[in-house]
Amino acid sequence: MKMRILTRFADSFTSFKEGLQLEKIEGIVIKTQEYKEKDKLLWIFTRTYGKVSLVAHSAKKSSSHLSACTQRFTYGLYVFTWRSGLSTLRSGEILNNFNMIKTNLWKTAYASYLLELIDKGIHDGEQHPYVYEWLLRILQKIDEDEDAEILIRIFEMKMTEVFGIQPNVESCVHCNSCENLVGFTVADGGFLCGNCFVLSQDAILYPPAVLHLLYLFSKIGPKQIGNISVKQETKNMLKKILYDYLDRHTGIFFNSRKFIEELDLL
Repeated sequence: MKMRILTRFADSFTSFKEGLQLEKIEGIVIKTQEYKEKDKLLWIFTRTYGKVSLVAHSAKKSSSHLSACTQRFTYGLYVFTWRSGLSTLRSGEILNNFNMIKTNLWKTAYASYLLELIDKGIHDGEQHPYVYEWLLRILQKIDEDEDAEILIRIFEMKMTEVFGIQPNVESCVHCNSCENLVGFTVADGGFLCGNCFVLSQDAILYPPAVLHLLYLFSKIGPKQIGNISVKQETKNMLKKILYDYLDRHTGIFFNSRKFIEELDLL
């Protein structure tokens, strides 16, 4: 009897301790959702924990100390109470609110697509510190008015690794030759040489510059991003390749693309 009481006390103490355990994380708010009358649910992408979901009480009130730090695109330091279920946000310190992204429709559209790729490509708790560094770097570059289209293409290429569908952009998918690379196949997943071009039913010829950029995007690191000047025609080709590739190999519908396409028509 005495042992049972001690065991129950130990279990209760453990639960109490878990309920009061505070954690501090650095992260980027990638998604928010209204919750109850005054609260918000938010998902923060972090370097150390991956994607974390939290509830922020009273964050919908403009007077709340959690209102500003829980806005989408916000990069900050967050303190929360760790629980086995839904954890609770206690405080937040903004490191960068990316104002230019939030106040410019084009930047908002491209950045929304970045966040959707993260949200739909990474499950809660999966750690991807390299992707986190890429997301933070590209958001900074978009906010600084760098070419968002090219930055998005680079990130799409990086996300193919996360999805486990990275294309072969080093050699021909059929014969592994690195010589005379002339095209790309979405179905077979990568480059085609002149000799093997007819082997893929969906083969499309592309200029050397397009193929070179795809290779470059697969190899470049987040700290290596500089000013990349690319013709609009080349950008359109890169967009077609990576849109078609992600569509075919992930089967995911990305809502934010529609926003971008609507802006393209303006």
